Amino acid sequence: MDTPHFHASGGNCGIGSLLESGKYSDLVINCKGRSFKVHRAILCPQSEVITKECDINMREKNTGVIHHEEYDPDTMERMLSFAYTGRYVVECPDQLSTGDAPAKDEPEEDAATPEPEAPNDEPVQDELEEDDAFPEPEAPNDDLPAPRADDDETCSTTESPYGLFATEKWVAHARVYGLADYYDMPHLRFYALERFKNVTENVDNSDDLEDFIDVVEEVCKRTVREHDPLRGLVHEIVLIHAPILACNGSFITALGEREKLQDFAADMFGNLGRHMIAKTAESDARTDTLRARAKDLEVALDAAEESHNDTEGVMDRLVRSLKALPEYCRSTGCDRVMDPFEFERHGQGDWLLRCGRKGCKCKLNF
Repeated sequence: MDTPHFHASGGNCGIGSLLESGKYSDLVINCKGRSFKVHRAILCPQSEVITKECDINMREKNTGVIHHEEYDPDTMERMLSFAYTGRYVVECPDQLSTGDAPAKDEPEEDAATPEPEAPNDEPVQDELEEDDAFPEPEAPNDDLPAPRADDDETCSTTESPYGLFATEKWVAHARVYGLADYYDMPHLRFYALERFKNVTENVDNSDDLEDFIDVVEEVCKRTVREHDPLRGLVHEIVLIHAPILACNGSFITALGEREKLQDFAADMFGNLGRHMIAKTAESDARTDTLRARAKDLEVALDAAEESHNDTEGVMDRLVRSLKALPEYCRSTGCDRVMDPFEFERHGQGDWLLRCGRKGCKCKLNF
């Protein structure tokens, strides 16, 4: 069998080297032609399913070998890398395996282990905005390294500004998510979900969504229809990028033709319908607000025009009055140039203009 190569990219490179070398191994996982030499003391505390395989299943207990045929070897390698180092990497597209696994809701009778239920101790937090059927999980309480930018390896491909094709990354993380659920590893399940989100946040063009239908199909294989955060996240991506996906003929056609996508399509169109209703209501409310604001501005404009007209009338009268001012005081005994003027006002009455010469103070008549 082929010997896997691991990336010891974590806080504990010593343990990672044990995985790579297989030294002190006391358990072997055979997965579709590849053999992984692992350690029960590391895997069993992280997976109840593996613990039961080692302690209860007679074949695995006696031989120290677990035969796994449900997921591809690359996904198994990523699961083990996380178990030993707290992280895993996704290789270049030409290195990604195309291995398949049985659908989540269609387990094979010959499966090596039963399909485990989702962990009960995984709480939920905020609900998705548009559909409350898919809760968002919180990280398990134990220390868990957050995904890093360099957790996703890139290669020399120039087709995507993000390095690896987004589709291949989504598919790889979806498979790890499914395998984590299969082996009841909530930390890995949460980590794979966060890595899936990281890819989503870096999607910035329609090319990254060209083969998104493959991502949808992969996620539908790995998850149940209701109450799964990964499936809910895919629904959210569809809502966000609906204008782009609606122009993708292969995406729409596949939704109608592929039998395993019928449930997803029904949920998606239901979500889109609710989304459009909510957006229409939001648009109507915004329109009503703008109309009310426009009415207020119209009233304010009328008031401003009226005030402006009143001011112009006052200014016109003032200019005419200034032009009518006499050059000399007309009071008997004064008859001098009227300079300066004095203004006088009592209470709220009219202003009076008087001759400013000392001893005169006569009110001007003009």
